[in-house]
Amino acid sequence: MSQIVTDKITRWLFFSVVFAAVPLIVRAIVLITWGHPPGLQALQLARVFGNGDSLLIAMGISISSVGELTPGLRGGTWPRTKIIVIGLNLLIVVVAAVWYGSIAHAAIASVGPLTGQALADAQGGARVIAYGSLVVLVFSIVTGVWGVGLSEV
Repeated sequence: MSQIVTDKITRWLFFSVVFAAVPLIVRAIVLITWGHPPGLQALQLARVFGNGDSLLIAMGISISSVGELTPGLRGGTWPRTKIIVIGLNLLIVVVAAVWYGSIAHAAIASVGPLTGQALADAQGGARVIAYGSLVVLVFSIVTGVWGVGLSEV
């Protein structure tokens, strides 16, 4: 990989991905500081990723990769690969948007305190959201790096 591509990917990772993840980093710090019990025991995957915010971050990462790739489609090299990467990133955007919308709707539609089985179901749902949205986030970072790297070829 050329130095130009490596530098571009490094800048993109730092200024697009790391800064986009700041809300999750702050949430983790707040959980460590004010969680019950305070400390690392309060830091659980479902508590950091369980509300779907990482889906919004994945959307931003994927759409920025599309923005990097789109200008190079005409007359560039690897046009089919670029189209595939753009398609994968747009698919991530659509899936993340629909999933986040359903999570937000469920949060708005739920009324009153959760008790008993409803609480257990909600905690299970938070784990599913946490693991699933983390997979979507990682996939968006991988396809994003792929797209940013291809934008220089």
